[in-house]
Amino acid sequence: MALKETLANDQSKALSDGRIAGPMPWVIAIMVFLTILAGAAGIAMFDSASQNNEQLARKMTVQILEEDPIARQTQRQQVRDYLQNLPQVESVRALSDEEVAELLEPWLGTNSNIGDSASNLIPLPAIIDVELKQVANKALTDTLLRELRPISSSVRADTQESWVAPLYDVMQSLIILILGLVILLAAATAATVVLAVRSALDTHRSTLDIMHLMGSTDSQISRLFQRRVAVDAIFGGTVGFAIGCITIWLLSMQISGLSSGIVGQISMPCYGWIILALIPLMMGFLSIYMARWTVQRAMKKIL
Repeated sequence: MALKETLANDQSKALSDGRIAGPMPWVIAIMVFLTILAGAAGIAMFDSASQNNEQLARKMTVQILEEDPIARQTQRQQVRDYLQNLPQVESVRALSDEEVAELLEPWLGTNSNIGDSASNLIPLPAIIDVELKQVANKALTDTLLRELRPISSSVRADTQESWVAPLYDVMQSLIILILGLVILLAAATAATVVLAVRSALDTHRSTLDIMHLMGSTDSQISRLFQRRVAVDAIFGGTVGFAIGCITIWLLSMQISGLSSGIVGQISMPCYGWIILALIPLMMGFLSIYMARWTVQRAMKKIL
């Protein structure tokens, strides 16, 4: 019995000094770090897409393409008053000419010939932002246009969801790609553990044979490897999670400073941090399970 305990202690010490204890924690740290970054990107984009889709689905832009500035201002006020009295409309906001010119500035420049003066070539349209109480579908848009035609024959209506939809299709594709990346990283972590455990088994084959002769079971031997892998997984997971959180925080500070619409609204929700905190735990459990599975399978082949 004393000899068996001595051999077990010797095996545990050998595992601590062996190849598993070398690069293994750092490999797990790198995998957890990359998984944290990928998971954070996927969660942030999913949350942003969900919130913006819900908001944009209820928004509509009404334009009045009247060349006469006096008639255009009159029609803008009449259309605004009419929309405010509709039961399906939540809020209405008419943009000033200065705001419209600022919106056109990225495409036409600051010195472009736009405006209502005689020297300018392009008249400014009247734009009214409308937020509805329901989704702005095509049927509702066509109904509003028919009701607004008597006020202005040049009125147009566009839903913001129509021109933002391609962007969200790309975001959904990226979310699926990120999910696949997370799965691949988990598979790579499992494969790394398997290779490291197999290498350690080959290194300590003679010691394992003696332990078998002394009556040690496969479960007792696998627990030695599980213990070592668990220590490596805890250390690597903690390091990877800490570095990943610091990186996400720094990136979020830079993104929050952007004023580019949808990109500037991307942020990590509260539930996202909980999901990220589960990643090192899941990686640890996966590593321990793969270590146990590898040892038990190898023991059957040895016997």
